[in-house]
Amino acid sequence: MEIRNLIGGFVKKTKKAVFLGKWNHYKSLFLVLVFGILYGASVYNYLLFHSLVELFSIIIGSLIFVITWNSRDQLENNYLIFLGGAYFFIAGLDLFHTLAYKGMGVFPAFGSNLPTQLWISARYVEAATLLIAPILLGLKRKIKILYPFLIYLVIFIALLVSIFGGFFPTCYIEEEGLTAFKIVSEYLISIVLGLALYLLYKKKASFEKRIFNLLAVAIVLTIFSEIAFTFYISVYGFSNFVGHFFKLISFFLVYQALIVTGFREPFSLLFREKKEAVDREKFLHSLLRHDVKNKIQVIRGYLDLAKEHDIPEEAEKHIAKAIDGANNSMDIIKKVKTLVSLPKESQYKVELQLLIEGVSDEYKSLFDGDIKLECEKGIEVLGGSF
Repeated sequence: MEIRNLIGGFVKKTKKAVFLGKWNHYKSLFLVLVFGILYGASVYNYLLFHSLVELFSIIIGSLIFVITWNSRDQLENNYLIFLGGAYFFIAGLDLFHTLAYKGMGVFPAFGSNLPTQLWISARYVEAATLLIAPILLGLKRKIKILYPFLIYLVIFIALLVSIFGGFFPTCYIEEEGLTAFKIVSEYLISIVLGLALYLLYKKKASFEKRIFNLLAVAIVLTIFSEIAFTFYISVYGFSNFVGHFFKLISFFLVYQALIVTGFREPFSLLFREKKEAVDREKFLHSLLRHDVKNKIQVIRGYLDLAKEHDIPEEAEKHIAKAIDGANNSMDIIKKVKTLVSLPKESQYKVELQLLIEGVSDEYKSLFDGDIKLECEKGIEVLGGSF
C-alpha cells in the first residue's frame, strides 16, 4: 500500500513538477533543447556525447563531496554526510569509465569490457550507498565524514585492482554484447535502488519536501537508466544513449537538491537539523521564562497568603524556607534569561577545577584545616558577566 501511494504521489506531481520548483514552459523548452543537442552530439560523435554526460556527473559527484566536507562541522544529517563521502569515489569510478570508453585510446589493450566493468562497479557502489544512507538517519550520533571517506577509499582501490588485475567478472564480449553477469547485475542494482527509494520514503520527515522529491525522482530515473543498459549490444547503441540520458537527468536532480539548494538555501538542507535544534532551544527557554516562572509566582503568592494565617511556629519556618526556594528559583530563571541574551563574544569557557581552586583559596582562611578538593580535570563550563 505504501509503495502504491509513493508511486501514485510521483504521478500526481508530474504535471506540477514539484521536484523542480515552479514549472513553466521555459524549463520544458530547455529540457527539449538539451535533449536535442545531446542527441545531435551522439549522432555526430558518440564519444563527444558520452564524455559530456560523464563529465557532468563527475563534476556533480565531486561538488557533493566538496560541499559536504566543508560543511562537516555544521551538517547534522547523516544521510548527506554519508553521500558526501561516497560520491567522491563514485565520481572517481565514472572518471575511469570515461577514460576507458571505446575510442578514447587511454586503455586500448582492454577493449569495451573495461569501461563496462567500471560502469557496473560504480553503479553497485552508488546503489549500496543510497540503500545504506537512509538507515543512518536512525542513528542518534552524528557520523564523521572521514569514516565513510576511508571505507570508500578502500573499496575504490579494491575495485580498481580487481578490474585491472583481471579478477572482476566479464561484463561485455565483443561481437556478442552483454554477459549474463552484467544483465543480472543491472536488474539487481535496480532492485537495490527500489529498496533505497522505499527507505528514503520512510525517512522523508528528515528532509524538506522539495529535497525529498528531488532525491526520490533521481533514484527512479537511475532505475530507468539501469534497465536501459540491459538492452544494448553496441556501446554506441540507442539504448546506451537512453541510459546515459536518464543518468544525466538523475545527476541534474541531485545537483538541484544538494548543490543549488546547498548554496542558495542552506537552512533548508545543510543546516535543517541545526535550525530545528535552535528553534527547540528557544522554545524551551520561552517555556522556562514564562510558564515555569508564572507557576513559581503562583506558589509564592499562596505561601505569602499562608503566612497571614495563625499557624504554628514550626510551619511558619517551613513556609519561609519554601519562599526562599521560590525566590532562588526566580533568580535562576533571570540568570538563564541573561545568559541566553548575552552576545557570544562575552561568553567564555572556564575550567571548573581552576575555578573551584580559586574560590577555595580565597575563603580557606575562614575554615580550620585544609580544604580537600575532588574534581575531574578537563571539565569546562560556560562563563560570562551576569
